[in-house]
Amino acid sequence: VDSLSMDDDFFSLGGDSLIATLIANDLHLIYEKLSPLTLFTSIFERPTIQELSNSIVEELNSEGS
Repeated sequence: VDSLSMDDDFFSLGGDSLIATLIANDLHLIYEKLSPLTLFTSIFERPTIQELSNSIVEELNSEGS
């Protein structure tokens, strides 16, 4: 991949469930309040960086409420 944008689809770029698992685990290390399963599911439901980041922010805000 030569370049990425916030709107590129993870799966269209060759992402798969194994890579999604690795990403979910890495994100869990950063955002400890969010479970790896929640993050894994979010990658499938929101496969762009923009959508995923919005989802993480929403989830963190709901955790703080």
